[in-house]
Amino acid sequence: MVVSSFDPEDMREPKSLGLIHLKEYLARAARQTSDVENRETDDDNHQHSDRDHIREISRRLEDKGIEVEVLRGLSQFRVDLALRLSGTPAPWLVAVLIDGNSWNKRPMATDRDAVPTSFLEKVMGWPHVARIWLPSWNIEPDQVVADLVDLVHSAASDPPPDEVAPPTPIETTEIPPRSHLLGEEGGSPEMAPVVPEPTTTADNLQLPGEEPFRSWQDPGQIGSVAMLEAFHKTAFMLVQEIIELEAPVELQSVIKRVANCFGLKTVREKRVWSLTPLLDNAHVESTPFGHFVWVDQQDTTDWLSFRKTDRNQRALKDIAPHEVANAMVAVVRQSIAFEIEELVQWTAEFFGSQRVAEPTRQHLREVVGWAVEEGLLVEENGQITAP
Repeated sequence: MVVSSFDPEDMREPKSLGLIHLKEYLARAARQTSDVENRETDDDNHQHSDRDHIREISRRLEDKGIEVEVLRGLSQFRVDLALRLSGTPAPWLVAVLIDGNSWNKRPMATDRDAVPTSFLEKVMGWPHVARIWLPSWNIEPDQVVADLVDLVHSAASDPPPDEVAPPTPIETTEIPPRSHLLGEEGGSPEMAPVVPEPTTTADNLQLPGEEPFRSWQDPGQIGSVAMLEAFHKTAFMLVQEIIELEAPVELQSVIKRVANCFGLKTVREKRVWSLTPLLDNAHVESTPFGHFVWVDQQDTTDWLSFRKTDRNQRALKDIAPHEVANAMVAVVRQSIAFEIEELVQWTAEFFGSQRVAEPTRQHLREVVGWAVEEGLLVEENGQITAP
């Protein structure tokens, strides 16, 4: 039951993803209430409102050269759409599950999301499973259809399981005999020239808490947009890899890089937020400088590290304020005090900015102010010290 003091038509055209979903949800609830006496009962799994958009999706896919079978299967659990290329004897390639009345009736979240996909892939042997969410269909129907078409063509080019090449054996290097290392006579090998250790200077001095930055390596495109929107397990794995290597890391940076791996080159803000379930159990912290993802259970107050990078590895605005402040604290503790502008200049250069423009300076001044408010630094008469 939905109780609302206003009709969905009373809402102005929403701009945020949450309000778009709310308006669609209320509109759908109103439609279902008015149609309750007119629903057909010849199918236990799908009712009238379900069949409307299933029929529309099927028609659009057939226009794109995709063969479609609706409600494929003999058991109570049937796929809404089965897809393959038209005119080919190939088996069905993609099972599509659609957000509808039967989906909503499942009592548990795992019944609605994890169980159907896992069952179809692991038990029924479907090569690919895609999900269509009603809000996405209503907002971008052309994009949903295009993603499904891409997924079918991609699946059609996959080699059969029995034709997949075996893994390439790992090459091993034979260890030379000890006599070769010591010389044929067993004597000592010729000593290599001694290279003097580099002189420690202010520029290459490693500060306490400084750690190397381990950058995630982009594997290139590995799937389709439909796989991404279906929250394929590979997408979860890529997100987890980025977080484990780079956390704390800026939220949109994580989502956009993973989306690029599935062929989505332009990722608007509302699409970013629709894909945040990929973050799973990661801890997301909201700061005045943006949203940053941490490893689950990581205590942000106890993390005192920072990682020197250049601008090609990550933009300064994408570095968590905790990390920037940690670097500031470390360098301030190596001296008596820093003037604010002097500290701003050093921090910008440390994180890879060669020419420090005014927007960068202003950003770092705001980080200094935030660090002072958090008790990480002390400001007095324009001088910055450590507490």
